[in-house]
Amino acid sequence: MNYIDYEYYINFTKSRISIVEFEELVEIASRIIDTKTMERATKFDSYCDFIKDRIQKATASQVKKLVKDGGSKAIDKTNLVSESIGGYNYTKASKSEQKVETINGIEVSPMVDIYLLPTGLLNRSIRGVN
Repeated sequence: MNYIDYEYYINFTKSRISIVEFEELVEIASRIIDTKTMERATKFDSYCDFIKDRIQKATASQVKKLVKDGGSKAIDKTNLVSESIGGYNYTKASKSEQKVETINGIEVSPMVDIYLLPTGLLNRSIRGVN
């Protein structure tokens, strides 16, 4: 399930991207939210409006991060170590220098935790099995 639609993204972020690019990126962003919440977000429809709102804001923030990082190319950029084009040079920081969380090599927006933390969806405690 994708937690936001194109209209929500545009209204929340005030950013413009093509609907085609949005459809590709919202799927990735929603799966990142699922992973961060240990699949708890998949019960979206059963949550109160506050939690739904936070899931949607986190998803929109992740889509915006993916757009900023180059769109669908953001998914494969972990293989890029350095590149040069004319006078432009880019060298990727080593993993020890990075302070950005990644999930399967995809950078996670820091806003995801900010939005999801008050919901309890990031809780990693283990409960007994019935």
